[in-house]
Amino acid sequence: MTVELTRREDLRLLRGAGRHVADVPLPRLLDAAFVRSPVAHGVLVDVDVSAARGVPGVLGAWAARDLPGLPVVPPFGQPGDAEGCDWPSLAVGRVRHVGQPLAVVLADDRYRAEDGVDAVRHRIEPLPALVDPAASGSTPWSCAAGTSGAPGSARSASASAATWSAPAGKGRCCASSAAGRP
Repeated sequence: MTVELTRREDLRLLRGAGRHVADVPLPRLLDAAFVRSPVAHGVLVDVDVSAARGVPGVLGAWAARDLPGLPVVPPFGQPGDAEGCDWPSLAVGRVRHVGQPLAVVLADDRYRAEDGVDAVRHRIEPLPALVDPAASGSTPWSCAAGTSGAPGSARSASASAATWSAPAGKGRCCASSAAGRP
């Protein structure tokens, strides 16, 4: 049985009278903005946040190297799909998708945080992106345990071919890699 419900919130939202979390003023609130990768796949050579720290209103700017021990953030999907894959909160060594966070900037308002983001400089050496799921031989999120592709990992140490294959019965993680690169 289908019951038609009258939506009561539409009119106020269409008139710009809706209240959102960003509209709630809180004392000593800081705004965060993220520097994001413009490329789908590449070696992250450098992230320089020093200029962002000098932007008026910016209270701090950090890349992964400035925040050791950041938690791993699993990708979307079912719990356990990415078990054994490293998905750092801020990119380390490589970028895996457009929009992956590279750095975070905190400021006293959103506009100054965005100005800080504009001041961050990064260098990424693009690598070929794997765009055909059928060619990957696996689901988008599966990978073998301990094969993150992070610098110094077993994955990066053994990467000597254009494509890395996971052990039998496992999918691929970070499937496309240039020789010797993370």
